[in-house]
Amino acid sequence: MSPQSADALNRRLESYEQQSGHQILVYIGQTTDGVPIEDWAVRAFENWKVGRKGMDDGLVLFIMAQDRRLRIEVGYGLEGQIPDALASFPEFRRRTATAPSPRESTRSPAWSVVRVCHRLRSVETLASVAR
Repeated sequence: MSPQSADALNRRLESYEQQSGHQILVYIGQTTDGVPIEDWAVRAFENWKVGRKGMDDGLVLFIMAQDRRLRIEVGYGLEGQIPDALASFPEFRRRTATAPSPRESTRSPAWSVVRVCHRLRSVETLASVAR
């Protein structure tokens, strides 16, 4: 991801955090060096203390490019909107992180990351409206 794309994504995520109070982070790495991504992501999520203190209302999208793995970790405070069962469900991951369509294939990988974040925000918004 280019520095310009990263800056643009950071601005979008900061704006979302200011509007909702919820923190969404994106971590793009190469590999977990053989550690299952589920274990790696849980440890990182706990160490980083994502979300507001006492509310645990954060979410992290972990992308390991070399491993070709994706993991979404959700804090307890957001589980009403995005339960772990939904975030880890293969169909949800497929819909949020599918390969681009032929029309979209000319777009950069950064665009795909932005699309996933947008879909995660949309799911959270729809869930909170449905409650």
